[in-house]
Amino acid sequence: MNPTFALTIASLKMYYRNRQAIFWTLVLPLMFIVIFGLLNFGSFTNVDLGLVDEADTPIAQTLK
Repeated sequence: MNPTFALTIASLKMYYRNRQAIFWTLVLPLMFIVIFGLLNFGSFTNVDLGLVDEADTPIAQTLK
């Protein structure tokens, strides 16, 4: 067996035996997705942006 492959398998086994590592990498991000998914972030208003164009180049004229 390739030593790199064997070390990878051993590392994955150690990872899955560690309950804290599984919690912090799988459960906690899923909790954040659910919490922020339930909040209504679609109610924000439009934002007006201003553009300061001090260049007189043809590329800058296409931005207007």
